[in-house]
Parts: sequence; structure tokens; C-alpha cells
Amino acid sequence: MSRGNTMWALCAVLCVSALAGVHGNELVDLCISGSTGVLIPTCDVNPDPDAPEGVLYARNNFPGSTCYNQFAIPVINDDPNATAYIRCYSPTARSGMSPSSMCEGTLGEATAVCDDLVVNSTGEDFSSNVPAGVIIDDFRLPASVGEAGDVCGSGCGADGNFMWLIASSDAPTLSPT
Repeated sequence: MSRGNTMWALCAVLCVSALAGVHGNELVDLCISGSTGVLIPTCDVNPDPDAPEGVLYARNNFPGSTCYNQFAIPVINDDPNATAYIRCYSPTARSGMSPSSMCEGTLGEATAVCDDLVVNSTGEDFSSNVPAGVIIDDFRLPASVGEAGDVCGSGCGADGNFMWLIASSDAPTLSPT
């Protein structure tokens, strides 16, 4: 089974076992584990049932590039004690990072960590869209699958696992299995 097929099988199991609840807190598993930092010429074919036949996984612009499922569907989680990986997105940088202070946490902890994150741009790595010396202080949780894909490969071993998103759409509410 290829890396992509293995990840889709994992996502299918995890997505169906997501917690039921009201709209508010979203989780998504879309980063393809093992595709970070490997200078592969292209991403694998995306086996997601919502992907048109033959379409490849998307690739972000993070250094080393990471493949991600652009058709992943966030799921609702209403458990205030649930934890997931934290990845912070900056609209200014059009990219993001995993905060070194905390890799996993509850939604409240994740929101606070991202809100408090301030980085002095080096003009490289995740901040290559921002000139060196500019303070980046507009971090927040990703608000879409595309933004979440932009932070894949940013550390903490989070690829292939659920990460927090801020609720921005009508994500499906799934019952536990």
C-alpha cells in the first residue's frame, strides 16, 4: 500500500470516529506523514473519494514541501477536554508553524498559544513571504483546509494526526463508532 493510500485509510478510520457535537470546534487530519523534507518530484495520487480521478495530493510551499489532502473534511468536536496538535497560521506570512512551546493541547490552549505567538521574520523558512525583520504577530488557528495544508510539515510530528481549526464552515457532525 502506498504512503497516500495508507494515510487515506487512517483518515477514514479517524474521521468516522470523530466526536459528535454542535458546530464550533473543528479537527482535521490532512497532512501526509512522511512527505516532509523529502524532495519528491510530485505528490501521490489522492485516493480521497471526493478527489477527481487522477488528481494528486496538494503540496504546500513550506521548505521541503509537504503533501496534503486538499479534499479533507474537518469534523466537529465538542469535547472541551479533547486534545489535538497545534499549528498556528499567519495571514501575513501566508504560512505558519508549530509553536515550540506546546505541540498538543485543548482548543482553548491552542487558541491561546497561537494568539500569543510573535515571531521576528528571518525572511526564510515559513516566513519567506515576509521581509526579514518584520514582526509577525497575527497568528491564529488555521481557518480552512487550505490554511491547514499550508502549515503541514512545520514540526511536532503532527503530520498524519488531527490538528485544530477554528470553526469557519458547516463541517459534518459525525457520531462515534
